[in-house]
Amino acid sequence: MNAPELGRVGIWAGELDRYPAPVLRETAAAVEDLGYPALWFPETTGREAMAQAALLLSLTRRTAVATGTAGIHARDAVTTAAAQRTLAEAFPGRFLLAPPAGRRGWAGRRESLNPR
Repeated sequence: MNAPELGRVGIWAGELDRYPAPVLRETAAAVEDLGYPALWFPETTGREAMAQAALLLSLTRRTAVATGTAGIHARDAVTTAAAQRTLAEAFPGRFLLAPPAGRRGWAGRRESLNPR
């Protein structure tokens, strides 16, 4: 697996998952046309992180795509690793899965919703 070239300056697109797909297409194209080497985004309230990464990667040819955060309670470790391998294989040297993030409050709520 090739590590992506993130460069010294990239774009943090914190609100990108709130916009419709046509805006996502225009934004990804603009980031690449402006020559930014990396586009970072968080997993917040919109799209699922791996699906969002796949969309962004498929809309660009050179730009590296990196998850700023990917919720640890949204998927298990095996699924996360499989998604990372899939995207890294499909888009060599262009995908970075940043360390997952979690919140104690969310974890507690999830556990309380799924009693064992």
